[in-house]
Amino acid sequence: METRLPVKNLDVLRAVAVLSVVADHVGQLFGSRAGPLSVWELGRMGVLLFFVHTALVLMSSLERQGSGERWVTAFYIRRAFRIYPLAMVCTLAYVSLHIPASVRSLANPTNFIPLSLGDVIKNLALVQNLFGTPLPINVLWSLPIEVQMYVALPLCYLVARRGPWSVAVLLAAAAGLWVCGVSLDLPGFWRLTVVNYGPCFLSGVLAYALLRKPLTRSTLPGWTWYLVIVGVVGLTAGLHPGDESMPRNWLVCLPVGLAIPFIRELDASRLTRMAKVVCEYSYGIYLTHVAALWLAFVYFRELARAEQFAIFAATAALFAYASYHLIERPFVSTGKRIASLVTRQHVGGLSAAIDTTL
Repeated sequence: METRLPVKNLDVLRAVAVLSVVADHVGQLFGSRAGPLSVWELGRMGVLLFFVHTALVLMSSLERQGSGERWVTAFYIRRAFRIYPLAMVCTLAYVSLHIPASVRSLANPTNFIPLSLGDVIKNLALVQNLFGTPLPINVLWSLPIEVQMYVALPLCYLVARRGPWSVAVLLAAAAGLWVCGVSLDLPGFWRLTVVNYGPCFLSGVLAYALLRKPLTRSTLPGWTWYLVIVGVVGLTAGLHPGDESMPRNWLVCLPVGLAIPFIRELDASRLTRMAKVVCEYSYGIYLTHVAALWLAFVYFRELARAEQFAIFAATAALFAYASYHLIERPFVSTGKRIASLVTRQHVGGLSAAIDTTL
């Protein structure tokens, strides 16, 4: 029986995540804060929520593919066609149009920094974190971590099928790996940034394992999901997650993963419908909003502030819409067709090795 996810709740979660990142960059531009929460921390919270959401949704995706042949190969094909095309197009667009990687100050706008051909190639391959390569878009830092976590997600799925306690052991092991790497000061450990965020992704895996247990599922009313979101904002303000203390990042993610299975799905409303739209275009918003900021507030710096905000809103929406319909959706469909063709063939390679453990 297929595990049912609280789709509307997850739409709200992803919408909050991407809008938090956008609010971070708009806030930095104007030097503002969100009360005790810095806008930078708000953006970090958004990325952490992305990690939890991604892991949970991909567990469900693996569940749908897991009974077929070469399911692991099919998973990797679909994810590659989902992640790489838009990231590559945006990387080339920012570099060729000389758009700065970030826009952090109106008084001293960040200048475009040219990248070498080698740096561009590493960014196109989403391996820039392994080499300390400069980024063409500041938000691109999270994508190689996500892509590298994909390598472990099929194994995480198999562990999650065994139950929540198995995931808890895996989560403890991931935390222990990070502690060993940091305390022993292992050479080159700085390259493995995916290890830093492993427990964040595993919080989503834990949510999936709990959703599979009927006795622990959906006991609280849907409106309490909004309280969880507010609580996460407060937790972020209290913990101040960041690169200086990775466990604080994990402590933002873990309560979210634990809460998801216990809250019933939200009723349909205007808010959930809006969240679904934002969720659908979230990847494009994430990668293109910096260009919209630069265009509105730097390129058109002489315009009135209201006009600049209107340009930002219009171009951000246009870029996200075009990204989804011209790049994301066609390539996602292509990935599905190729994965479908692969699964009709005989089991082989990595898929065969993992399938035998089922």
